Amino acid sequence: VVRLIGADAAMTAFAYVDTDSFSVTVGAIHKIALAMYPGTATGGLPFSPQPMVAVQDIGGNTVASHQGGTVTVYLHSSAVAGATLLGTTTAEVINGLASFNGLSIAQAGSPYTLGFTTDIALDGARMAYSNPFAVGVGPAASLRFVEEISDGATVGGQAFQVQPRLEILDAGGNLRAADSTSGVQGDFLSNPTGGTLTPSEYAFETVKIGRAH
Repeated sequence: VVRLIGADAAMTAFAYVDTDSFSVTVGAIHKIALAMYPGTATGGLPFSPQPMVAVQDIGGNTVASHQGGTVTVYLHSSAVAGATLLGTTTAEVINGLASFNGLSIAQAGSPYTLGFTTDIALDGARMAYSNPFAVGVGPAASLRFVEEISDGATVGGQAFQVQPRLEILDAGGNLRAADSTSGVQGDFLSNPTGGTLTPSEYAFETVKIGRAH
């Protein structure tokens, strides 16, 4: 129902009239737009939530009756040289929506933006873009040697010529430089002579700025 109000030159209302009730229906497909933007992102882990693209009418309503066609996502702008978008980058449109799963970016940085394009014939926009977002450093996921014992000579009863040095990385391979609480425990994986690591109090090391040595 729409109310039409009559007013004089001073914008003082003097009368109104209401229309009969009516319905607004969803129109024909016209464009694509983001229905869900990529959410929290950390290196190497899937965005939460994952992006979702809607096929819409000219008024911005999702055309849920539309089936078929695909939407493809790509890295439109990158915060880090050489960064890539990982995961399945093409999604089928079902009930007017293209839902993506498992998308991630390994390299931490900001800002990133995603672009979306469709193969559906539309009179309006066939491309859409996310808002800029950041990829942060995620939880500890792996270790990487900076220096290995095998890089130098080893003699029984003497300190290793090269002491092991490691870095704590997230799932995307980013250094956890803010991590000074995790630890690294040293132990034998292979020990054919039954040797011991000494001094034992140094077999565990708390990391400092993401590194243990």
